Amino acid sequence: ERYTPLIEPLSLDEAFLDVTGSRALFGEASAIARRIRDEIRAEVGLPASAGIADVKFVAKIASDSGKPAGQKEVPPGTSREFLAPLPVSRLWGVGPKTEEVLVRLGLKTIGDVASKDREWLTKNLGSSAQHFWELANAIDPRVVVPDREAKSIGAQDTFDEDLLGEEALKPHLHSQALRVGRRLRRAGVKARVVHLTVKYSDFTAISRQVTLDAPTDDGQALYREACVLLQKA
Repeated sequence: ERYTPLIEPLSLDEAFLDVTGSRALFGEASAIARRIRDEIRAEVGLPASAGIADVKFVAKIASDSGKPAGQKEVPPGTSREFLAPLPVSRLWGVGPKTEEVLVRLGLKTIGDVASKDREWLTKNLGSSAQHFWELANAIDPRVVVPDREAKSIGAQDTFDEDLLGEEALKPHLHSQALRVGRRLRRAGVKARVVHLTVKYSDFTAISRQVTLDAPTDDGQALYREACVLLQKA
């Protein structure tokens, strides 16, 4: 927050930052990332990595390649070339099973997916084809959405491998509920509606929600309601 108010948490220790409007004060994005990493190291004693790109998906991949304590910048207009040699497993939503399918189709790298005809991909991959093709071509129009301006407060996770059954999901649901509770208390608000979305490996999604008798910012209460919604989903 010292450098931009446009911060979108991705997980407990990751976030997207839009520093477009901060460059006049603090310099280019690479300089801002370096300063943030230096301050984390000096004040918290932890290493941090950063990825810099013009779209979210590429910035996340670049950050991973900078771990544990470096940074990677992908200049504007070069995202497709940066992604091309990477394995298809790096695409969001590709777990081991989907990777097997893609490799059987001859799609071993992200560049292989990017260069394929979309109709061919749809014929062989179904509804997920468009999603994979867009990511492979560095098409990710999502903007950074800060929590403070949101009408809702939430938490979500995408898993490297598919999880099967309620019991496998509950620890993650518990962690999410506690995160949402903390964010509610930090924002000084309480929630009246609890909403749960479950997304499957083919990218279809089921949503359920419940209106509470009384608003709450208690993560445990949110977890109990989310478990009921999970059973219904």
